[in-house]
Amino acid sequence: MEAMNHGKGKEVMKKVVDELDSYGKSHFAAEEALLVKAKYPGLDQQRAEHQKFTKKVEQFKKEVEAGNLSKSLFVVNFLKEWLATHIKQTDRKYTAHMTAAGVH
Repeated sequence: MEAMNHGKGKEVMKKVVDELDSYGKSHFAAEEALLVKAKYPGLDQQRAEHQKFTKKVEQFKKEVEAGNLSKSLFVVNFLKEWLATHIKQTDRKYTAHMTAAGVH
């Protein structure tokens, strides 16, 4: 909020979504490589979830570039939801499979 009050909202949000984009792509590539190695049967579903995240971040990037900073709170809420559902629930589904396959 403070950044927006000082006219730096676009700059800050651009940095946030750029980092989300970069982190997401590298993290998802590494995770999917491990899932391939473990022959995880839910890989296609996992990839689809990752693609949805990537598309949403790309949408955020376009909106920030267009100066639409009203989505800032939406970005924060999206991340909270992603962390709560994808990482804590979806990613946990493959933990036992990875362990059984000897992939860590």
